Amino acid sequence: MSGSVPKWEPNKSLDIKYLSQDLMVGAGLSEAISYSAISEKQLSFTPNIFDLGEKITLTNPISKEYSILRKSLIPSLISAASRNSNNWKGPIKLFEIGNVFFELDSKVIEKTMLSGILTGPRQEISLNSESSKLNYFDIKGIVEMLSKNLNFDFEVKESNDKLFSEKSSIIYNRNIDENIGCMGELSKETIEQNNFSSSEVIVFEIDLSKVIKCQNKFIYKDFSQYPQAHRDLSLIIDRSVKFSQIKEIIYGENLVEDCLIFDIYEGNEIPSEKRSISIRVNYQSPRETLSSKKLEKIEKNILSKLEKKLGIYIRE
Repeated sequence: MSGSVPKWEPNKSLDIKYLSQDLMVGAGLSEAISYSAISEKQLSFTPNIFDLGEKITLTNPISKEYSILRKSLIPSLISAASRNSNNWKGPIKLFEIGNVFFELDSKVIEKTMLSGILTGPRQEISLNSESSKLNYFDIKGIVEMLSKNLNFDFEVKESNDKLFSEKSSIIYNRNIDENIGCMGELSKETIEQNNFSSSEVIVFEIDLSKVIKCQNKFIYKDFSQYPQAHRDLSLIIDRSVKFSQIKEIIYGENLVEDCLIFDIYEGNEIPSEKRSISIRVNYQSPRETLSSKKLEKIEKNILSKLEKKLGIYIRE
């Protein structure tokens, strides 16, 4: 038997699919696998952002429940989570990676999507602890984790999709100037129509084929031998200001490693058109241990830029 060994070629689609699976399982979600065919009722729970082209109806379906090819993974996850929520009072965290289908310009389009759904308490309720409910910020944290590990940037834009409540966003990428996904809390009507036992159900969906197009190039650098330092900032911001705008200014400083929100407050002593947010900024130098004097100088520059560009000021 003779012949040459086939040449190996990288497959980005498979690589990103397998990495996404590992990341979602690592985040505590369980993988669901559902049929590609759904019912007309389920199709109505497709987010507007993915309601592309014409639906594909099967010529000879096994039943009316499986008569149309799905345009989104969210309808299938809604059905699975709804059934589970009525039989299990603990946290429900599901994800699915699969293909969706639609017809556009007389051609059948097939795309690979990643979708997730959360509902119920954040952890199992026990005698010694109370558990808060999973919410929009849990799903946003998962999307941010995917962004970091799959190496793509995103911004959030306002969503007017009736599938969701006001707590929803379109996931937008500036590199390719396209919407690549959506995330949000399902509306009360959607929750009632699907007979959920929980009052809060949060979902997200990302087009993995677009993620491949908008991935940034990896940049490798040495680990710093010097310790990180962090400073907390409590800021008063307009409700219209997005955190992505704040991050863009903060990351403009060379020694900033990371920043995150750890508290949001609206209420007494805060003007109705504003909100208070608390941010932790992490700093690190590759050459030296940062002194308090140097940190104060960097922080002063950040606050000055935030005030000039976004009208943000320190909360007294």
